[in-house]
Amino acid sequence: MHNATQKTNVYKNALYEDEPNTFQEIIPDPKGFVISMEKGNSSKMYSKVKVSYKVNELYVDHIQLESWGRKQYKKKYAFKNLKLENYSVKMIDSLQVVNDK
Repeated sequence: MHNATQKTNVYKNALYEDEPNTFQEIIPDPKGFVISMEKGNSSKMYSKVKVSYKVNELYVDHIQLESWGRKQYKKKYAFKNLKLENYSVKMIDSLQVVNDK
């Protein structure tokens, strides 16, 4: 049997921990929810992670990135079978590094 702490720890990597200049919000959606994040001071990074319920599991549908930094871009990355428990905010950091080159 799992307790609430064990179940929520599975999704601990889905949010940034207390990081300066980072605002996060979970927005309900008809098929799941969106994790919205804004990061940075003068050069901003925005992301939206769309999470959906499929067969009683949570899956990441796509990640949208928008940068208003040195490099400006909007990108969308779609996923077919990425379970939320396998997702990490480090993916956003990695995508940002690749796109900022």
